[in-house]
Amino acid sequence: MLSFFSKEKLFFPILFLLSSWNSFGQSKNDFRPLLKDFQSQSLPKMTKGDYYSLSGEFFNSSVLDGLPYWYKESQRAELLEKLRPEIQELYFWSYLAGQVPNGGFSQFFENGFGYMIPEIINFYQRIGDHKSVEILKKVEKWNVENQSEEVFFDFNQQSLNDAYSAHSDQSNQLIETYIRTHSELFITDEEGDFFPENFSGKIYSVDPITNERKEFEVKDNQLQGAMKIFSPEGIISKELNYENGVQLGTQEEYDNEGRLFKTEVIQFRPRKTEISYFYPNGQIEVSLTEDSLRTPVGEYSKWYENGVLNWKYTLDNKGNHTGPYFEYYPNGKKKAEVDRRSLEVKYINFWDDKGNQLLNNGTGMYYDEYQIGDILYRHEYQFKNFLKNGVQKEFTKGILQSYQEMKDGKLEGYYRKYYPNGKLKEEYLIKDGEVISQQTKPLFDNPKLNVAIETSLDEETLILREYPLSDVYPKLQNEEDAKNLISIPIELFENYNWDQEMFASYILHINENGEVVNHDFFVARNGAEARAIESIFPLLKFEPGLKNGKPVPSYLFFKVKLWLIESED
Repeated sequence: MLSFFSKEKLFFPILFLLSSWNSFGQSKNDFRPLLKDFQSQSLPKMTKGDYYSLSGEFFNSSVLDGLPYWYKESQRAELLEKLRPEIQELYFWSYLAGQVPNGGFSQFFENGFGYMIPEIINFYQRIGDHKSVEILKKVEKWNVENQSEEVFFDFNQQSLNDAYSAHSDQSNQLIETYIRTHSELFITDEEGDFFPENFSGKIYSVDPITNERKEFEVKDNQLQGAMKIFSPEGIISKELNYENGVQLGTQEEYDNEGRLFKTEVIQFRPRKTEISYFYPNGQIEVSLTEDSLRTPVGEYSKWYENGVLNWKYTLDNKGNHTGPYFEYYPNGKKKAEVDRRSLEVKYINFWDDKGNQLLNNGTGMYYDEYQIGDILYRHEYQFKNFLKNGVQKEFTKGILQSYQEMKDGKLEGYYRKYYPNGKLKEEYLIKDGEVISQQTKPLFDNPKLNVAIETSLDEETLILREYPLSDVYPKLQNEEDAKNLISIPIELFENYNWDQEMFASYILHINENGEVVNHDFFVARNGAEARAIESIFPLLKFEPGLKNGKPVPSYLFFKVKLWLIESED
């Protein structure tokens, strides 16, 4: 299933270059040219804001963001013909950088990208990344030795995956350094000008993808002082401080209404970061310190929105708890005494919100309620001598989701799991560590397939795909018949807990007679679902699209949703 990741969060260039698509179309980015407009030997553009503020994998990702859109194999070949050698090597490298972290080298080869290896090795040699050359040559040898047989898991291949991952930060830095040193071979700024070898001045830049505005000052190619980042609406979202290109001092992050949300105070020697999160009312919510490896160390505290301490504990220089700590209710009364020094959390004492002690020195009852978004969770545990003993229950939105009978910390008796609506899903009877009996129940006693069909327009995406537009677009005439024609085995939903929705989306190619003659596939939950939906395309009947009042071939976005309901029959 395809998805889009912001370059500020995750570097996954395959998705940027191939398919930055939602279920119905492509994300808007006027900064990137269409393939037909990208001239041979042209250079991708990068904003001055990105050039002087990004580093490592984010910098490299921004370079690749400047390449044009394309969406099918023939267009990839067309793009490659237009790229100068240095960019073509970087482009091939982006497939490696996108595939290996996601599924290892095996995925890279299974997806048919092995032919890129020689170009990627050339690229690594060009930038002086000898470690990556060594890894790729071993990968080539591994692939030759294993391509004739199906290997489910291979420790040699896994060790190569691990070696690639461990070296990725250093490799990205070498790539960035080479691109900056030879920027005239790779990129221009948003006006098409080359970046100077040495620059000092103020930068005002708008990110073409996020529409964020950056304001900062550069001295001798290095960030100095405050960098302010504003949302598309002009609300400040971040204020970061730099010394000689390195983030130091106070860094501030704001919510979408311009209220302070987070601060980081970065110290150089010793390298550590003091972090604070804030509630919308300005009250501090969380306070902690991280070392140079981003490991929490020292005091770690959390407060309620009314300013009352929720909990506070201390971590050693390896991030481990140094002893038990207390949790409190919003009214300041004690809630629990907890020890997290071992893998299994030890609940020592617990009081309800009225002050009644329900757990005493590891024996009795403990419960906890917390909310994530609009979902309320509740856990109820019974203990004896610090071990779970008796009935353990877990609820979501007030509905029982898990029931366990335990003795001396082990399952003994019934273990039941429930569907989100509270209906029994699985039941096990366990005695002396062995399953005596078990049963699995479906979510529905008499399931019925429900189908919804949605059509829509996205002329920007049609333009990107170089499809002609219509004045009037096709209208589906036999929607109800089409719904009844879609049939998939009910058992397919078992893999999705029965209550999940399946979906698939396409662009339909509809001729002047209102017939579907071809389609572009976007996304589907599984192949069986896609085949079932695509089988009805020849049976769909449309009012044809019109151009200047005459029927013409047209293109329409088509989405199908499928889910189960309890039949009343």
